This record gives sequence, C-alpha cells and structure tokens, in this order.
Amino acid sequence: MTVIANTLFKDGKYGPEVISALSAVQLGSSTIARKMLAILENLTEQLDQDLSTRRCFSIQCDESVDTSSTAQLMVFVRMMFNDFSTKEELLTLLPLKTTTRGVDIYDAVKGYFVEKKVPLEKLVCDNRRCPRNDWLSHRLHCTLQR
Repeated sequence: MTVIANTLFKDGKYGPEVISALSAVQLGSSTIARKMLAILENLTEQLDQDLSTRRCFSIQCDESVDTSSTAQLMVFVRMMFNDFSTKEELLTLLPLKTTTRGVDIYDAVKGYFVEKKVPLEKLVCDNRRCPRNDWLSHRLHCTLQR
C-alpha cells in the first residue's frame, strides 16, 4: 500500500502526510489471509485459462524433500500459444506420499492432469530414445528424463 501511496501522492501538497498516514494503517491477519486467497484464486484462474488456450505444452518435474521429510514434486509447465509466444510457470506442487520412483512420479503427474482435465494430446516431447508403446508413458518418460 505504501508503494502505491508513494507513487500517487509523492508530488502532491499533502503527499507526505497521506503517505505517513497510510503507512500507519495496520492490516489484520484475516484481511491479509483474504487478500492472499483472492490473489491465489486469480493466479489459478489465469493459469487454467492459459492451459486451455495454449497450442502445446511441455512439463518439467523436480523432486525434493521438505523440512518434514516429505518428498515434494514441483511440476513446471512451458506453454506455447497460437501467436508462438511462450510462458513458463510453476504448475503445481505434489506430495509424493510413499516412494520417489519413476512410477510414483508418473502416477502423481498423470493423476493431477486427469483431475484438472488437461488434454494430454498437446503434451510435446522431443526425446527419440523413450518407449513408444503408450503415448502418455512416452511423453511423461521424455519429460522425466530431462
């Protein structure tokens, strides 16, 4: 809020007074939580919109362990749109409940895409050395090998 006040009121007659008054305003924890939830919902809507309008996409997964010894799988998405512009975002963070084998990562990613109803026909892969018996296995194998 102070950044906006500095921008709007820096040149005005009462600028310093307005800026100091706004700096003294305390936001309650429920207000902050509500605003953070609104931001999260907006970002989720934007990402869902991007996923629905993209021409094709690829994913990259990175597994790590958090401070409570829970394996977490970060899934990044790189999307290309009809105007050939690209965008890269953190798609999701998935907990790996048991082990971190390739099949566990595959199941977690596949489950996420099924839950979100993301059409996997636009998932692209450029690795020519992976198994080709199942198109989803092929594409996820390529992604996991990167």
